[in-house]
Amino acid sequence: SMRVYCDNTINQKKSNVLTVFDINNPDAPPTELTFKKKVVHMEYNKAGDEVWISLWDKEGEIVVIDDKTLEEKARITGLYTP
Repeated sequence: SMRVYCDNTINQKKSNVLTVFDINNPDAPPTELTFKKKVVHMEYNKAGDEVWISLWDKEGEIVVIDDKTLEEKARITGLYTP
């Protein structure tokens, strides 16, 4: 991937934001993807073309993001977290 994904879990004002940096253009402003729930973890799929993002809430979710376009590809809901 040509991106670096960062959560903002401990920032109370941005805990629901995923910050995405372009490693080929580090001086460019990052892209921010905003969700309704706290972003806590990201992982690539085996092919490396998707990022799976955990959203933490009483009813958690996993959001699948296309690494190339940053568009949402899928959402898994109904995950109960403490």
